[in-house]
Amino acid sequence: MNEKTKAYLAALSFSAIIGFSFLFTKIALGYASPLTNLAHRYTIAALVMVVFHQTKLIKVSLSRKDILSILPMSLFYPLFFLFFNPLLYSIYRLLKLEFYRLLSRFLRSF
Repeated sequence: MNEKTKAYLAALSFSAIIGFSFLFTKIALGYASPLTNLAHRYTIAALVMVVFHQTKLIKVSLSRKDILSILPMSLFYPLFFLFFNPLLYSIYRLLKLEFYRLLSRFLRSF
């Protein structure tokens, strides 16, 4: 497998993981709070990475320059997710409540 094919597979895998994460998050929010779901998500991700590193399935060699270039995204992505996930969950619940309130008013008008 050449490098171009590996790059396309990596991009496709990344897109699938990110895309399905919202679906799984929506399902999981029916069972636990947003912060509990995030705690489980990051714990599982850390355990998978430790297993991959210990079994030598991945090789990690990062220079100081690499770490400094990755650091902003590694800090801001979880912070944005921690901020927007509960916010969107709250908006979803409010819209759902408002929908049922409007539906009950509509049905009472008949």
